[in-house]
Amino acid sequence: MYHYVSRFPGAIAVSPEHFEDQCRGMAEHGWRGIGLDEAEGFLLKGAPLPPRSLLITFDDGYLDNYVYAWPILRKYGHKGVVFAVTERMEAEKKCRPTLADVWEGLPPSSLPPVDAPMHDTPFGYQVRRDMFFSWEEARHMESSGVMSVAAHSARHLAVFAGPEWGPVNRHDRHQKPASALEAAGQRFHVPGTRANTFNAVDFPEVWGLPRFKERPFLYSRAFIPSPDLVAAVQRLVPQEPAEARTFFQSAGNVAALETLVAGFSPDRLGTLESEAARRSRVHEELGACAETLRRELGHPVRSLCWPWGSGSEVAREEGRKAGFSVFFTTRMGANPPPLQSTRRGVELAQAQAGNLFEAVAGPPVRGVPDLISNLWTKRLPDVMSAAKSFGTGFPMSYFVRFLLLCCTVALAIPTYANALNERDAVVSRQTGKLQIRVHYPITGNARVDADVADWAHQAVDTFQNTYGEEPDLGVPYELETTYSTTRSTPSVLSIVWKTASYTGGAHGNLEITTTTYDMKSGALIDLYDVFENLDTALDVMSRYCTKALTKSLGDMYNDDMLRSGTAPEAENFSSFALTPEGIRIFFQPYQVAPWAAGSQVVDIPLDALADAGPRLSLWGK
Repeated sequence: MYHYVSRFPGAIAVSPEHFEDQCRGMAEHGWRGIGLDEAEGFLLKGAPLPPRSLLITFDDGYLDNYVYAWPILRKYGHKGVVFAVTERMEAEKKCRPTLADVWEGLPPSSLPPVDAPMHDTPFGYQVRRDMFFSWEEARHMESSGVMSVAAHSARHLAVFAGPEWGPVNRHDRHQKPASALEAAGQRFHVPGTRANTFNAVDFPEVWGLPRFKERPFLYSRAFIPSPDLVAAVQRLVPQEPAEARTFFQSAGNVAALETLVAGFSPDRLGTLESEAARRSRVHEELGACAETLRRELGHPVRSLCWPWGSGSEVAREEGRKAGFSVFFTTRMGANPPPLQSTRRGVELAQAQAGNLFEAVAGPPVRGVPDLISNLWTKRLPDVMSAAKSFGTGFPMSYFVRFLLLCCTVALAIPTYANALNERDAVVSRQTGKLQIRVHYPITGNARVDADVADWAHQAVDTFQNTYGEEPDLGVPYELETTYSTTRSTPSVLSIVWKTASYTGGAHGNLEITTTTYDMKSGALIDLYDVFENLDTALDVMSRYCTKALTKSLGDMYNDDMLRSGTAPEAENFSSFALTPEGIRIFFQPYQVAPWAAGSQVVDIPLDALADAGPRLSLWGK
């Protein structure tokens, strides 16, 4: 999953030169970027895909995707998809020059200035003014058969999500301010201190308003600041940008604003919107996005990528009403198949940023396969060279079994005795190239058993179809899935899946996924079903896991990985199991610590989650 393909420095930017190296490396090693129509056919109908297929995605719709990425994909025989923010598309009527024109002799200076998006303002500071491609250019890319355009919401906004304010947002929490003005900008809305004017909050800009907790537009209920607070702030803080910046350069003025806001009790700062208002807001956003795409592209669009990777059950329901049937999200590291998607719409996991790729190779879901990444957080040439240089004299089958043994010991996942003991079943296939074993439980609930058995059989089929036609592999490729179970009550079952695989390279892959079922109805249970207030639950789990892992990781502690992997986002805690004592969180290799540390497990007692309103009936209370 890419964002910018440009020379503008940034964590989500990859240079055109680097992007071309990646596309060339993929092509040289037999990987092919497939089209969105192929991916949707695979996901929705089980249509076969060739081995070494990838879906190359781009978020937002930046002009550099058209100028640089599209010609490079075409050059190396790849296809891709851009998830566009429909209200950001430009009105340009003519197709602008691209890198392909430069290859044919056009001076590079003729290209649009996509590598330098910073612009001076009349108020004495710079802003980032992102450039987006136009609908004419979108149609041109689609007509080439190389790049599809799909949905990324109409506006890509955030909402205020609660009365907490100050450095409570992810990009503020660990950022040391470079000046007093930036320090004020972490607590209040100050002109020119927001890092990105594109991802704005869906609330009228009021200079001096507290920086309330922000969450994705499609994810959270919106917190509406009270009219009394807004009026009081506007009386104190000048609303013309240059004057507002001057105001915040005075420590006395900032102190006066602090005193003003502190005079409002939390219940007077604002209120949460009703669920009806939330649904109406989301319905309008996704409906407008779908209609704009249909009108401008001339065809309906079925795929939607959640802004910031965060959707919700309300958003999924309204998205399906708008005509979307495939939803993309984000996940740390390699992406396992979320079984929860079987009754909530297909939800795909995107690998982050420009050095990761999504391989269409993972176990399917109830006849609707999912995307799973088989590449680690490395540049593709590094991965491929590692696979080439690894000695064939080492019996890799022993390695995979050793890996499974180590994971079993390290995770030490207990099972709980209950009156409804599961019986073990297994699907296995062995050829000269492949060794596959997938274990799964038989629970006695017909709906659950059908769901799980179908997943197991298709996991085997997908691995075989993906790698069975490979040329001489040197050593057999292996896939082995084992499981354990926990029950918070006899009527709630969590299945913990451990999938170890080897598909070339210096070491195998390990995935930990979970599925939780209501054994009375056979329905799936996800995080949205576990807590009355998921935002609060994520904050609690984030703090608890960060503290626990800081103690347990020892020499394997990595501040950046731990901070990112335990951030209060639903995708970081999506692998969970319910136990009699509370909730167990599983972190993937590379999510919170280096590979050598393995997967990490944290048990959170029910009492620690009290503020989040856990649905106590799931624990028989």
